[in-house]
Amino acid sequence: MPTLNELTDLEIKLKRMFDEDEIDEQTFEDTISSLGKEEKIDGLYAVATDLQETIDILTARIKNNQERLKSEKKSLDHLLGYVVFVMEKAGVKELRTHTSLFKTRKSVAVDIDDETAVIPEEFIDIKETRTPNKTKLKEFINGGGKVKGVAVVERTHAQVK
Repeated sequence: MPTLNELTDLEIKLKRMFDEDEIDEQTFEDTISSLGKEEKIDGLYAVATDLQETIDILTARIKNNQERLKSEKKSLDHLLGYVVFVMEKAGVKELRTHTSLFKTRKSVAVDIDDETAVIPEEFIDIKETRTPNKTKLKEFINGGGKVKGVAVVERTHAQVK
């Protein structure tokens, strides 16, 4: 079965033949209608909509899985906090069975209350991110400017509606 590209090439050749009076209008129309281009387009549309539906489903699953991951981490933190509470209350540093082991470990961290903390500048790290401003670049180049390695390109995108 010919591709949409091949069918389009055939249609262009037929149009050229018709324009040069090599074939009559009826032959042109009959041949065009027999190519099956509409069925090919409908098939491509069906594939495109199936792919878009799959993308939408996967996007929703990713969101749900991210929410579930956050919830599961919170549950684990709560459970481990409970175990630490029980171990500290009992005054033990480990709970062991023949298949399980919980151990406690001490660590030191800085806890900052974002609402009340007044941190001196010497303890603040400033992170700088450099990103090209594509809008300004586009305006500059469209106004006749040149920037090495940068070009304004026109792209054509298909939409499934």
